[in-house]
Amino acid sequence: MLCGSAWLLKAQTDDEAPQIRADNQIIREDFLRASGNVEIIWQDYIIYADVVEFNQKSKELFAEGRVTMTSKDSVLSGEKLKFNLKTRSGELIDTYGLMSPFVRYQTDKITQVDAETLTFQRLDFSSCSQIVPRWKITGRMGKIKKEKYIELQDVVFRIKNIPVFFLPFLRYPVKKDGRSTGFLIPAVGNSSLRGLFVQSSFFWEIKSNIDLTLNLDYYQNLGLGLSEELRYLFRHANGNIRFFSLFPGIGVKADVDNLIRAEDIERLKLNGNNFVLDMSHQQDIPFLNSQLSIQSRLPGAPEVLRYLDTGFERFNLMTFRSALSWTSHFSVFTLNMAASRSQTYNINTDESEKDDRFPALSLSMKPQRLGPFPGRFSFYLSYERSMRSGEVQTVQPDFIYGQPSQKIRMDPGYTLDLINASWLKSSLAVSARNSFYARSLDPQTGEIIDEPVTLQYQTMQVNLKGPSFTRSYAASANKYLHVIEPNFNFFYATKAKNSDRIIRVSDGDFGFSSRATFSLVSRLLMKKKDGGEAPRELLLLKIEQSFYLDPETANRGMKINEQYPAFSDLSGTVNFNPGEYFSLTAQLSYNYYQTDLFRRLYNVNFHMNYAKPDAPLTGGFYYRKYCSPYGPTDHPSVQSLLGGDLSLKIPRFPFFMTVDVEYDFIRKQFTGCYLKATFDFQCITINANFSLYLLNGKLQSDYKIFPTLGNFGTGNPFF
Repeated sequence: MLCGSAWLLKAQTDDEAPQIRADNQIIREDFLRASGNVEIIWQDYIIYADVVEFNQKSKELFAEGRVTMTSKDSVLSGEKLKFNLKTRSGELIDTYGLMSPFVRYQTDKITQVDAETLTFQRLDFSSCSQIVPRWKITGRMGKIKKEKYIELQDVVFRIKNIPVFFLPFLRYPVKKDGRSTGFLIPAVGNSSLRGLFVQSSFFWEIKSNIDLTLNLDYYQNLGLGLSEELRYLFRHANGNIRFFSLFPGIGVKADVDNLIRAEDIERLKLNGNNFVLDMSHQQDIPFLNSQLSIQSRLPGAPEVLRYLDTGFERFNLMTFRSALSWTSHFSVFTLNMAASRSQTYNINTDESEKDDRFPALSLSMKPQRLGPFPGRFSFYLSYERSMRSGEVQTVQPDFIYGQPSQKIRMDPGYTLDLINASWLKSSLAVSARNSFYARSLDPQTGEIIDEPVTLQYQTMQVNLKGPSFTRSYAASANKYLHVIEPNFNFFYATKAKNSDRIIRVSDGDFGFSSRATFSLVSRLLMKKKDGGEAPRELLLLKIEQSFYLDPETANRGMKINEQYPAFSDLSGTVNFNPGEYFSLTAQLSYNYYQTDLFRRLYNVNFHMNYAKPDAPLTGGFYYRKYCSPYGPTDHPSVQSLLGGDLSLKIPRFPFFMTVDVEYDFIRKQFTGCYLKATFDFQCITINANFSLYLLNGKLQSDYKIFPTLGNFGTGNPFF
């Protein structure tokens, strides 16, 4: 925060005297009087006045008559100045000040208490840049803390001198980065679901690299919400921790017209786990050459999101993931220790499927040469305890639920480059897969027994990339290069032993199928003739398909129309970038074994975007479709969505707006429309959010309004 008084800085030494220039000077033994265009230079400050008196012995300075003081980041003016260079205390009468960032204030008298603090009895200030400020804040008394904040009591906020609201206390940040401890501007809104709501925040700048935001939300039809956000940044660590807790029923007045019924409130109370934890942490431990990573999105009970998250019903299935990982590097070895949970929640049945892996340990060796032998050797060793629980939510093989599985895996490997030319590359990879399970299935009854079993098979992979074909073209200003690159991969795996006795809880418990894969890539690159920049890719086309030698293993025991597909999906990718700001991407998967076109073209991702920074209109649209070829057409994972986003920025007009819209072809209705608008009205920035979203199959609405005044902003509520 920048203090507006130039005379507040500490003297470099107590005996340092100011330099005084004037038209007339009267100098005595310990006294100096200057008049007429007086200029005083003291440290980083310049003081102008009509008359100045300075006592060399007491270090007292008195100035009057159009007193102006300037410094690097501030300007102060007044009628009379009293200041003691020795005690660094004083006062300025009839003060008008300007400090950076743009904040101006006015008071009858401002007094310096110490080198860091100014006090006042009444002060008007504003950060509005208009000649006549459109708004101002008036405080009965308070203080200015150098380079931190302006603190006021009995505060009145005025727009065009009309009182708008009153606050008993306000701390306004004037630091350049806008961070200072204090209350933030609350947000007010209304929801057809939650009723009237108010979201207030308190920001605590613990240190320059640590801050904490506390939020209190009141929902008329739901209750109270408490949340916090802790952010930190250290030399070797950074992250944020967000936590939200709902207290249903507090302050709620029962009404039969409320969409949230009394029984809903009681169910939430009985549930008790009405919280959401969202955290991210990254840390380097240099002396151990290690990294720690924590990522979590964990709701105590996903159902609580139904009443808070406007995107709750965009998809039938919601996925929450939490993971902790420690990775250490020792020479050519990497040690990893991890724990994770993946939860798939069905919003229609309120049931979840959980995939837990704790602990998961692995030790791997980078490919290394062994003496004179050609090629490189590698090694992978791991231990994992995993369990799948809950209700099945995704299209998947026949996993075993509710039973933990422990396995040790050892995979030695060998790779050899066969051809390494610029236009043709080929390599060979061989490995032995060995997995040891602590328990197994009885081959006769299929029941789980405490008998270890080993899953073993060997693999060999030959990859051929090329030959590449290129052709160049020249135009008036550009050069073009067309590249065609085929790729062939043959993967062979022996038949896995004891595969029918494995307790399968994840995809890694299945063996591999022998297969042959072919892909073809066509690329068009462009480069300016007179430019030194790298070539830019204009167009990329890619197609790929595999043939399975063991269809049952390749499809993990799942059939399509009563048969195991011998060919994989035919997948294609298109990337088109004709200009610097325009892009088009499309990915498609076609399955021949389905009976109708909708099921055959089961996976589609299309996205087109225009993003020129200064353009008045930017945005794009997308289409996403997915329907697992192995599952039914009415499975919860099936989706067909058309959406888009639009940003509007009107030139020479202080208005900005973004809109996001999405339509679901399966449910035949809009799943959401989200509008955010910002209007800078005469130094007052007014922000508004409007949302239309699904709840129980019907569209609900929310709107929220929150202004910002210079550095005095609003919080960032959890919802």
